[in-house]
Amino acid sequence: MDSEDRHRCPWAAGLWGRLAVLLVLGTISATARAQAADDTAPWAPAIRRAEEALTRREYSGALRAANEAHEAAIRTTGWEGLVEVAGTYRHIGEVTGLRQSFDTKAREIYGRAQFRARQQGSLEGVLRVAEGYLTLGDVPAATQCVRVAERLAGRDPEGQADVRAFAARLAEAGGNATTARP
Repeated sequence: MDSEDRHRCPWAAGLWGRLAVLLVLGTISATARAQAADDTAPWAPAIRRAEEALTRREYSGALRAANEAHEAAIRTTGWEGLVEVAGTYRHIGEVTGLRQSFDTKAREIYGRAQFRARQQGSLEGVLRVAEGYLTLGDVPAATQCVRVAERLAGRDPEGQADVRAFAARLAEAGGNATTARP
């Protein structure tokens, strides 16, 4: 809307301004809810303790806390905690130099998270697991996730776009992911 239109329809300019404010407030509110959910997740305190222990180079403490987070995530029915816990194990492996052992543990947890996400019909969950597998360098597992994600996306244009974007990243990493064309 240009300035001449605003003079002819002052109510429209005000409406657009109010809509912009509501959009910003809605985004802030959604972000605050997501942060609050992360803080109240049963696995979150243990993950924080693991990260703090890694910072202090207290590796056994980090492992104990990661194990506690894993137990808490298993007791839930969602995939979210499992994905976060797998990332924590990967981080422990990076910091300690025991990457192979901890990547194996992370891969196992991603498998459980993938199963839950698929069972719950969560496209976001399957793509988050695929991202984890890709970080591990497990292109075949990430490719399998893309296939599952394609089915979950169905005819949803946004879902299909998310799958295509991830498949493109996977292809750059050397994967052979194929995506259904709309």
